[in-house]
Amino acid sequence: MNQRRDTLVGASLIIAEIERIANKYPELVATVGQILAKPGGTNVIPGYSEWTIDLRHVQESVRDQAEADIRQVAEHIASERQLELEIEEMQRISPSSLL
Repeated sequence: MNQRRDTLVGASLIIAEIERIANKYPELVATVGQILAKPGGTNVIPGYSEWTIDLRHVQESVRDQAEADIRQVAEHIASERQLELEIEEMQRISPSSLL
């Protein structure tokens, strides 16, 4: 077990940390909406995992700090578990007021 490099376990640990970090910032919304693990066999250790996160807050500075916290913990978990981590920003929209 200690030689496994299970990317799904790594993703799960990061996702749990995202929830913990989100709870530190009032009104922050952090949603992991999709997750994919490959090859996807019942008895095959996932060697590749991909997931999305939607991060929102009315103050851009708060969202950016939460993002930095998430990136730091994700990098730490990946390093600790000897996993490669690639973060791709798909979209960044500034918060807007509906007043």
